[in-house]
Amino acid sequence: MSESTCMRRLDHAQESTKLKIKILGATYNATVVGESPFDAENAALRA
Repeated sequence: MSESTCMRRLDHAQESTKLKIKILGATYNATVVGESPFDAENAALRA
C-alpha cells in the first residue's frame, strides 16, 4: 500500500470515492480518504 497526495475537484473529493490516477505513465487505483495520513511533525515516529 502506498500513499500519494493530490488536489482534486470537489465533485471528486467525497470520502471513499474510487479514482484511477496516473503516475509516471502507469495507472493505479486510488481511494479518497477523509483525513490526510501525512505526519508533517513525525509524531508517530517519536511515539
